[in-house]
Amino acid sequence: FIWAVSADGFLLRQRFSLMDPDSAWDEMPSQGRPPGLSHIAVDGDYVYGVADNACVYRTDSRKPKVWERISRPGAGSLACYEGFIYTVGEHRAVLRQKVTSMTKSTDWVQVSSPGVKAIAVADGMIYGVTTEDAIVMQSIDEMTVDSPW
Repeated sequence: FIWAVSADGFLLRQRFSLMDPDSAWDEMPSQGRPPGLSHIAVDGDYVYGVADNACVYRTDSRKPKVWERISRPGAGSLACYEGFIYTVGEHRAVLRQKVTSMTKSTDWVQVSSPGVKAIAVADGMIYGVTTEDAIVMQSIDEMTVDSPW
């Protein structure tokens, strides 16, 4: 599946193998959908999303009916990689938490220098979009709070 969020915050999906310019998106059930859902990421059996309270929520991708809040506020753009959720904090730096130990009270840990407003992760690289809309990247394993974008 490929997943998306509609402009009004509904979770959508399509089978990637059947996708074409005219194919329709399936709207997933919205019971307990957090208000203002945006910035989704998919990892394993879960879809993660950020609500308008800047908290991360998750739902089971096999039966996306109930959303559970799993973080404290502070999240923006999301990416998942090797058991961590990465997000962009209010100071435009990348933050992260380990999924298995994340709770509504655990702190986000800064892991990059500031400079990005959105992120994506692929093949060990973290890609960012700067406030000037430039694409930047660095190795996720070598990223530090001092490494340049």
